[in-house]
Amino acid sequence: MKIDMAGVGSRIKQAREKKGIRQEALAEAADISLNHLSHIENSKSLPSLKVLGKIMVYLEVRPDEIFCESVNTAGPFLMKETEQKLDYLELQDIKKARDLLDMLYTWKMKDNHITK
Repeated sequence: MKIDMAGVGSRIKQAREKKGIRQEALAEAADISLNHLSHIENSKSLPSLKVLGKIMVYLEVRPDEIFCESVNTAGPFLMKETEQKLDYLELQDIKKARDLLDMLYTWKMKDNHITK
């Protein structure tokens, strides 16, 4: 998986704005100065792992939402990770996982009014 480090800050900013969170609130939650957060969001500096963790928890975002340019970038990584996990499951557990995916698929198709 390619990590776009230059875009980390802008994706943090996008997530913050999408949730309607002010910079001051996020800076306080991450225990950093407002100036430091501004530098992070403008890709002038990268946060430490500790600060990044606090930011992601406060914004309620997954790492792939911050590190990857898009779901398309994260997709192959997630598929490979899922395949590796399936390799360790017994057939009956794989069938349960498939049933879960079928339910999610059906729900998404109904929710988006897509028929096949």
